[in-house]
Amino acid sequence: MFGYKSYTIFGWVIAAVLAVLGLRWGAEILFHTETPAKLGLAIELPEDTAPPEAEAPAELDLGTLLAAADVTKGEKLAKQCAACHNFDNGGANAIGPNLWGIPGSAIARRAGFAYSPAFREYAADRVWSYEELNTFLAAPSKTAPGTAMSFAGLKKPTDRADLMAYLNSVTAAPVAFPAPALPPAAAEGEVAPDAAAPAEETAPGADEGVAVPATGGEEVPAAPATPGAGTPPGQ
Repeated sequence: MFGYKSYTIFGWVIAAVLAVLGLRWGAEILFHTETPAKLGLAIELPEDTAPPEAEAPAELDLGTLLAAADVTKGEKLAKQCAACHNFDNGGANAIGPNLWGIPGSAIARRAGFAYSPAFREYAADRVWSYEELNTFLAAPSKTAPGTAMSFAGLKKPTDRADLMAYLNSVTAAPVAFPAPALPPAAAEGEVAPDAAAPAEETAPGADEGVAVPATGGEEVPAAPATPGAGTPPGQ
């Protein structure tokens, strides 16, 4: 059936197949590698190479914020309150009480206005100091839970300072701003660069604080006057 030539060709084919298989098996034996369970090269960094966490900027104290406050900006912010309040001397109460002469006054003591029970409870024996105003203006509903006041509050400290400066300008008796915090060097007892400069002369009584009426008929002296405090128009 098959001639000699056919067997010869068939034999060469078988030999070629065996040769290829032999080379493949040999290569696998010589260059055998195991696939790692986890691909990729792990690089370990020393602990001290981690990026440092960014420090949050220091929050300015209330005295410093008020010293730099802008009465004009505060007046614009007060327009948000105009729907419920007025700021006129002797002006009538509206949805909210009249806000003339607020700094230094007793809280919830505006004659003729019906304060909510929650606000009267919050106001007990309290005075509208700048610290109290700052806290209340930031979040009225949290400061006086249950109050009927719907104002959400001013989140920016600079906005609150501007509004307080304006409130201190619509009063017959402006209340001195608290003094700014001392710089770190001065706080540690070091002499500030301009400490040796002679103080400027001021008129008698210019640095006296305004007395703030308190509960029981006593008077609480206000903090010393600070440059930048708002003053009523015309003064």
